[in-house]
Amino acid sequence: MRKLWPVLALGLIVAAFSQAAAEVSLKEVRWGFRQVSKMHIRAGAFQESAEWTQPPTNRVVNLPRAAVTLVNQSSTPAEGVVLRYAITARIVSVKNPGSDGTWVVPFWVDRRRVPFLKPNQTLEVQINPADEMRLTTSLREMFRAGFWPKALKMEVVVEPHLGEDAAQPISEKTLSVIWQPAKK
Repeated sequence: MRKLWPVLALGLIVAAFSQAAAEVSLKEVRWGFRQVSKMHIRAGAFQESAEWTQPPTNRVVNLPRAAVTLVNQSSTPAEGVVLRYAITARIVSVKNPGSDGTWVVPFWVDRRRVPFLKPNQTLEVQINPADEMRLTTSLREMFRAGFWPKALKMEVVVEPHLGEDAAQPISEKTLSVIWQPAKK
């Protein structure tokens, strides 16, 4: 019984933390851009957008970013919340831009850790593909292969802790890519 007591205490602690983490959910996922410096607007602020104007090119400017809104609906703090996300592209041939295109496998899969959420706190977590340079690299590879995205889709989920069920829904948001075929 003496050896069993620490195991039971550890189990109760893990259960308490997983109970708190179970109350963390995704409110929304948004695509947007870093706002340029203007007189009355804070430089680098997130500006939401439903579309991205970027023609097929080897040089990409004004990369999009995503914002995920997390909500801790519990009356206890949540620690070690992990967001798992994947970015997928719907690609079309640069030679045939009028087609619907096809969704390809995710070209960027990663996670973002949120160390602490206060009770009843709402937090906006920014996911910036430019930080990792993966979006730029993937777009250049697509362009060299003769393709360009017609849309980008981000899928996000809160990773369950040990002992939780994986009942969290996956949130997704699509960003339309507006482009004109390159002139020959």
